[in-house]
Formats: sequence, C-alpha cells, structure tokens
Amino acid sequence: MPQNYIGYQNARTGNAYGGYYFAIKPDTNFSYYEYISIKFTSPLSKDKKYLLTYYLSLADSTVRLPYQLQYVNHSGAYFSKNSINQNNYFKIPVDAQINSKPNIYLNDYKSWQKVDGIYTALGNEQYLTIGNFLKYKDIKYNSYNPSDSAVTVYYYVDDISLTEYNDIILPTIIPEIFTPNNDNYNDGFKIDYLEFQDKDFLVQIFNRWGNQVYQSTQPNFEWNGTYKNQSLPSSTYYVLITATKKDNTPFMYKGFLQLTR
Repeated sequence: MPQNYIGYQNARTGNAYGGYYFAIKPDTNFSYYEYISIKFTSPLSKDKKYLLTYYLSLADSTVRLPYQLQYVNHSGAYFSKNSINQNNYFKIPVDAQINSKPNIYLNDYKSWQKVDGIYTALGNEQYLTIGNFLKYKDIKYNSYNPSDSAVTVYYYVDDISLTEYNDIILPTIIPEIFTPNNDNYNDGFKIDYLEFQDKDFLVQIFNRWGNQVYQSTQPNFEWNGTYKNQSLPSSTYYVLITATKKDNTPFMYKGFLQLTR
C-alpha cells in the first residue's frame, strides 16, 4: 500500500489493511466470495454486549463497465465458536449478526466508510469473519451490464475493533457520508432522532472555510446537500449537533461529513 494490484488507497491508520473480493452474476449460479477472519485473544462472555466497528474503502480498479466502478449495499460480520474452513469460493451458509445499513451504498473509494453494530454474545465465540453474506436476490448494486461477466467489487478493510458495550448512546448514530445523486439511496443526511427530545435540538453544518451552509432545530431534519437552493460540491463538511436526550442528559456531537456526488 498505498498502491496495490486492485487499486490505490492509503491506510485509514497505520501502514496496512486487509480486503476481500466479491463477484456474482445475476442470471447464473456463478459467484465468488472471499472473507477475512481472525481469532480473538480470548472468547466472548455469555450475554455481554459488544460494539463492533470496522471501516471499508472501495477499491478503484474493479471497473467492469466503461468509466464506472461497481459497488453494493452490504458488508457483514459473523461471530462463531469455531473457525470456518470451506476451502472453496462459495458463500458461507450463515447469516451475519452485524450488517451494514441496507439503504447505504458502500461506494466511497476516496476515503473510508464505517460499519458498526451491537452483538450480544451467546458465549465462547472465538472467531470474527467479515465479508458478503447475502445471495444475489438480496443485494442491491449500482449497475450491471448483461454482456459483462458479473457484479464485481473489492473492499479494503481497516481498523477493526471490538469493545464491551454498556448500553450508552454512542455518536455512531451519526452518518459520516451521504450521496445526494437522486438514486433514492442515501440521498439525504439525517440521523436517528428517536433518542432526542424535540426541545433544545440544533444541527449546524459548515464548509471547509467555516461558513455555515445548513441549520435546523428539528430532530427529524434531512439535508439534501444544497445551500440557497444551489447544489454544493463533493467535499468534507463539519457537523455540530447539540441536543437533549430523552433521559434529560445533554448530547453533543462534533464530526466530519463526506458529501459525494
């Protein structure tokens, strides 16, 4: 890295990352699934909750259609007591316990997208496996050319972490990327406001020069990436949210938002 056989990308942190390849053809049974897996240093404890977080970046050399990268809407993680050794290229016949949000395409090839979720352990799980766990009928993708061989993607994976979760509200509810391109997927920036009271809510969004481009006092807001009815360019924006949770505790979020068209 950063240059490799499937594209160019810097590590999110450190000096290395992993990855997996996925290809599927809609009108046949052809498929090619790759996974990455790791053994924990100690087994998970029964009934404890764990927060899993990892980051994906779409490899930029898997162009199968003219001038267009393909991408899908799924990445998943599977916890198991035993290692999985299929020694073939077929889908692992299990359902992932942690899945990326199905309404968000994993299409960021310039930076990294977060995937996270909460898992309650059955007890003694020792392995984590990450990859694509869906069949073709359950996958959404941006494009497919029948004359081409398959829907083909490769994702880099970095910064995988698993920590105990203590039922606190985390800022992971705040999306880090949205794509206002009118494809009906992830077109607006919004949050899960069910944890917030309607009072004392304020969201502000600023461009890289510190100019405010959006503001709302409504927890159910949705920003479409415009300012004064003009579409803003693909860029990184700064988000500031202050609110009151339903348990009357204060909430503040400061973070970055990637607008990609």
